[in-house]
Amino acid sequence: MSKTMIKKMAVVMLFSLFVAVSPVAAQNKKAPPAAKPSNSDCSQMDDNAITTAVKQRLAKSRIVVRGLTVETHSGVVTLAGRAKASQKRRVTQQAKAIPCVKSVTNNIHSNKCAPPCEECADHSCACPPKTCVSNKNVSK
Repeated sequence: MSKTMIKKMAVVMLFSLFVAVSPVAAQNKKAPPAAKPSNSDCSQMDDNAITTAVKQRLAKSRIVVRGLTVETHSGVVTLAGRAKASQKRRVTQQAKAIPCVKSVTNNIHSNKCAPPCEECADHSCACPPKTCVSNKNVSK
């Protein structure tokens, strides 16, 4: 074979590879998030429906949050529980994706031992007293 023929074959092979890979690369791009309905569409969705939708979406996402609580008041969602630090942002994103959610307050603590918040001095939102570093001397 001549050098010219080899170059032509190389060009054809590269072009074929490009054409074959392009659809796969296009499928890997994330679709833009769906637009949320306007506030007027939210008149039929109450806080209980938003809370249920957030819980269902988090369950489907397979994000593990121990002791998850979801509360909604006037479209403002408050999340609490314990999860890996890397999952905290994902939980917020999932909740914000629910239609009619105005904002999300994420009170999820890292799985690492954290001091209790003011509302739960009994450590219900932190580590149990016998494993908490700051409470090694606390007895049950």
